[in-house]
Amino acid sequence: MVDRPTDMTIPGCDALLTAIPGVALIIRTADCLPLFFAEPGHGVVGLAHAGWHGLAAGVPMRVVAALRSRWGIAPSQLRVAVGPAIHACCYEVGAEFEQRFPRFIHRDGTQRRCDLIGVAREQLVACGLRPARISDVDACTACDPGRWFSLRREGQDTGRLSAVIMLTP
Repeated sequence: MVDRPTDMTIPGCDALLTAIPGVALIIRTADCLPLFFAEPGHGVVGLAHAGWHGLAAGVPMRVVAALRSRWGIAPSQLRVAVGPAIHACCYEVGAEFEQRFPRFIHRDGTQRRCDLIGVAREQLVACGLRPARISDVDACTACDPGRWFSLRREGQDTGRLSAVIMLTP
């Protein structure tokens, strides 16, 4: 939770929430899902970084639980948007993913591809979000090198995308 304005960086943090107008929450990604949370009626926003590790740890569900616990926000009131991220078309994975995310593995011959956005959507709906309140910009970071950085495509030295959300003062 960001409870006061600050210029602080929180290393290793996968999710930030605030009800303070004018405080920008920022995460950086390069294939992982940036998840934007908003509930204007309560004046609360959040931002989460969710790669496969974060999804395996239930980051989307933990954010929803924190919003409910801290501000009493019912999941059905939330809106969530998925920003540019790697899509199943480009996210080739190993056999271990079949045990972790079995419903979201697509096989193409010997190749396995994982739909991380589907995993996040399923977790959010399981928490009580209405599917119509979950949107995806439908931009695959690995498919479009002219617009997006991609760790999968370019390696560790690639740039990062900045995702920002803020309540207006």
